Formats: sequence, structure tokens, C-alpha cells
Amino acid sequence: MIVARRDGTIAFANAQVEQLLGYTRQELVAMPLEMLIPLRFRQQHARHFTAFCAEPAFRSKEGSPELLALTKDGRELPIEMSLGYFRQEPDGLVICTIRNISRRKTEEMRLREALQEVENLRRQTLLESKYLEQELEDTLGAGKLIGESGVIQETRQKIEQVGPMDSSVLILGETGTGKELVARCLHQSSARRNHPLVKVNCATLHHELIESELFGHEKGSFTGAYVHKIGRFELANRSTIFLDEVAEIPLQLQAKLLRVLQEKEFERLGSTTTTRVDVRVIAATNRDIHGMIRDGTFRSDLYFRLAVFLIEIPPLSQRRADIPLLTWHIIRKRQAQLGRTITEIPSDVMDTLTQYDWPGNVRELENVIERGLVVSQGSAFSLGDRLAAPYSGVASNATPASARQLGNLRDVERCHILDVLTKCHWRIKGKGNAADLLGLSPSTLRYRMQKLNIARPDQAARTP
Repeated sequence: MIVARRDGTIAFANAQVEQLLGYTRQELVAMPLEMLIPLRFRQQHARHFTAFCAEPAFRSKEGSPELLALTKDGRELPIEMSLGYFRQEPDGLVICTIRNISRRKTEEMRLREALQEVENLRRQTLLESKYLEQELEDTLGAGKLIGESGVIQETRQKIEQVGPMDSSVLILGETGTGKELVARCLHQSSARRNHPLVKVNCATLHHELIESELFGHEKGSFTGAYVHKIGRFELANRSTIFLDEVAEIPLQLQAKLLRVLQEKEFERLGSTTTTRVDVRVIAATNRDIHGMIRDGTFRSDLYFRLAVFLIEIPPLSQRRADIPLLTWHIIRKRQAQLGRTITEIPSDVMDTLTQYDWPGNVRELENVIERGLVVSQGSAFSLGDRLAAPYSGVASNATPASARQLGNLRDVERCHILDVLTKCHWRIKGKGNAADLLGLSPSTLRYRMQKLNIARPDQAARTP
């Protein structure tokens, strides 16, 4: 207890105050009461004290305010102070009852942290449930590599070797070869398989938003950040994250990704708090990553961190022996959904499928099989006249198929893409577009056109 005069000077302090604040009674007597309050709160305390002295009934309006008391050794101690008025001539005295609330504040802080942790877990559980639902859809009828060729058996062996480990894996391969399927097999063979595989397609994220998507952000950290957001790395805690098209991550963000790989920690956008995660990273790309390192667009140290274990997926053209197995697998997976029952694939149809070079790889094969199921009328699988021409290499006003087979794979691919673009009137998007016919995404088709120096005739004519 402290007794203060109306001018704010201390007239008396008991032994409990001495013990709490570290001053002797002699030091406290005649000291201004505000000197026991940290400087940043003195003005607020002075207004409160002055208002109480002017109107003692003010106490019933304010209750017992919580303040910080300044001890002799400079520590700030949370206290609760209640004021009482003792009328004594000529001016009266103010009785200040001080109560140490450090323990209560500590418990309140622990409770807030616990509630925040519960809220974070609730959000993570909701997001994980969405990913689990998507994973169930993605893995239904999938989950294993189809084929018996030597390159596929070698890939299976690599998955068996590194799958149970926590090592980072980099998967290289053309678009449509099944890099995501390999990543899922790696995850399912690890101890993290009870948590969902968190997938991020880095090529589809805007460069200005990719950091927020990967690492999350705090409310108000940038324009449009109206709520706190958990990033994919935080969501993948104790699980696996699959960074598809990792070469698309901007150079300035690659350093932050490298830190996550090395230190297992990061900061959300707008936060000064470090978040630690236990995440296994599997990355994939179809780009020439060694060329990007030479050009300075991809960090070599990040490459070596990602490529602790390297898996290269061969294109479908290098494992033609697997095409019959893949064809039957896709038919069995899709025929019920399309109301078909296929029991036979004619030899000429299978020859067409196995002889084609498949620039779109397995994804293109899946699209071709699905279109074939649509046009097939009986129990025998058919590609249909409209679909057979592009895939047999025959097209009007184009190089004959026999001549194409004499060229290298790049020439064959270029001719085939030109054939399909011409047939689709150079439509890359919309109804009847070339990207769908090739089994590619529009962005991948544009990339291949640029790589193969393919330009629309009217655009090429305008080029100086």
C-alpha cells in the first residue's frame, strides 16, 4: 500500500511495497508517485490520478486499472492499482493499493498462445482435409508406375531406394511424363504418408504472389491481405511438399527457398516471427536447369540442395514397349465413366499408338484414349477417322510419315505440332484448340513453339 498526497508525492509506503519495488521507505517518501510508472505510461497515469483527486467518485467508473510499475533495478512489473480517498484536513490523502499480477499475466499469455495454437491447428486441419479429398480423387485408380521396360524398372528401383528417406529429390522430365505420379509414389513410400502430399505448381502462380502462396502472410502485410494466411510450407509441416516446375520460382525468392531447405525455417510476409517446419521437399521441372544455372536464372546452390537424389523420367517415345500396358490401364480406368466396355484393341490401332512419338507423353496418350473411348461404338477400341490422322503422322500438305521417320525427333515433333496447329487454324485456346488435341496445356504448347521456332504464318510475315 502507498499513501500519496493530492499533489502526487508519496507520504507513506508499507513493507510489501518495499519488497515488491526494491526501494526503501526512506527512498519512497516524498518521491513523485509517477516515478514508479514507466515513462511511456506516465501521462496516462497522471490524467487518471488527477481525475480521481478532483472527483473521488471517479473510482467507481474506472475500476482497478492495470499498469506497469518500474522497480528500482529498472524492471517493468505488471500491477493492478486501485485508488481510495481518505479525507484528512487540509487536503486529504489518496490510498493506492498495489497488487502484483505477474502470475496472472503469464497465465493469460500462455492461454492466448494455446488458443492461437488451437486456431492454427484448426486452420491447418481444414486445409489438410481439403488436400486429402483432392489426394483421394487424384490417387483413385493411380499410385503406381505402369510399364515393364528397363527405364521404368530403374525408376521404380530409385523410388524404393530414396522413398523411405527424408532426402530432397529432384525429378527431371518432359511435360506429361508422370513427374507428379513419381512424387506421389515417393511420398506414399515414406513415413510421412499419413499426411497429405501438398502440391504447388509454381508455373501457374504469379511472381508477385508466389512468396505468399509458399510461405503465407500476415493480415495487412500488403494490399489485399485482409486475413492471415498459412502458406504451403507451413501446411506441409510433418509431410511432403511437391514443387512442380520449380525452375519457375523467381531468382529473388530462391534464396528464401534455400533457407527452408537448409535451416527448416522462414518468416511469413509481414511477420518478424520465425516459423520452423519439418518438411520433405520433392521438386520437378521440364526445363533445362543446367542451362538456367549457366544463364544465372537458377541458383546452383539451390540446385544441389534439391538434387540430393536425382530421378530422370524418360519420355514415352523411349519406352514404346510400355504403350500397350498403359493403353489398357487407361481404358480400364476411364471406360466405366464413359459407359464403354472395351475387350479388344485391333492390331492396326495398337500399331498406330506404338509407332507415334508422343511429344505430349503419357498425358497426350490419356487424352487420345479418352477421345477413342468416346467414338468407340462396340467392344473394340477405335481411334476414329477424325482422330487417327494426327496420330498416325498423316496430314494434308505436310511431309509424308515415311519421310518424317527418317528425321530426328525434334524434326518429327516440329512437323507434328505444325500439322495440328494448321488443322486447328492456329487456335491454342478455345473450342477445338491445338493444345487439347496435343494433350498439352496452352502455356506448354507456346513454350514448345518457341523452342522449335514455330510461328504463325501471318506473324512470321510481319517479322522484319
